[in-house]
Amino acid sequence: MLFRSILLWLAFILVTLQFFWDYNGNILFGIIYRLLPTAILLLWFGISLFVKDKIKIDSRKLNKKNILILKYLRPVASLSIVTGAIFKYLHIFNGNILLAIGLFAMAFYSSFLYFIGYSVSDSPNDILDDQEMMK
Repeated sequence: MLFRSILLWLAFILVTLQFFWDYNGNILFGIIYRLLPTAILLLWFGISLFVKDKIKIDSRKLNKKNILILKYLRPVASLSIVTGAIFKYLHIFNGNILLAIGLFAMAFYSSFLYFIGYSVSDSPNDILDDQEMMK
């Protein structure tokens, strides 16, 4: 969970940096500079697709406003990332800003879950695990 949050923050920083600073010096570095956020997002998507974390939140620690924000922040951030990426790909004006806003929202959501949530394992301990603990 922490690695995915770091990937999102890194992609957000790189996309924001691209908005303010356009690098045209070395062509190889320029290509890497422009494609690195895409590679980071693809890595984040692949990890999120194949590694599932069951996270529980103790709702007694949060008020109803924060729970409502968490409920709607992820779909809005996902929609913003997808539409921002499509707009950026089609070279529509301000697609980069929409992508950066979506990345910020998703990174904030992921970091917030990392700090307030806790992981739950899928399967309970079986007989073999109990025998190993007895040794």
